[in-house]
Amino acid sequence: MVFFCMANNYPKIGYCKHEYNFSYMDREKWSKRQEFLVGELRCLRKESQQTQAQVAKKLGRPQTYVSKYELGERRLDLLEIHDICQACGITLLQFIARIEPNLECYPKCQ
Repeated sequence: MVFFCMANNYPKIGYCKHEYNFSYMDREKWSKRQEFLVGELRCLRKESQQTQAQVAKKLGRPQTYVSKYELGERRLDLLEIHDICQACGITLLQFIARIEPNLECYPKCQ
């Protein structure tokens, strides 16, 4: 996306901090279920005895990618979770079987 900053009259790649406030990942808007998922992904990595850098290398991503989803700064889609599971040595079905019983403890999004 290209945004135009009125202050400079030239296109600026990315976000213009003066006129736009994009906060897609506002942590206050996250549900407890999302926090639970992020925590389980962190536990999965630690149980596989890997560092963030090791998982990131297997995913072909920078270490900050793993850090951001573990801190809740980035949401993941199903295919990304599948790849993370593979990097940690389990299948997506095994991961779902592991977390599904605990999801009932958290209220659904309204």
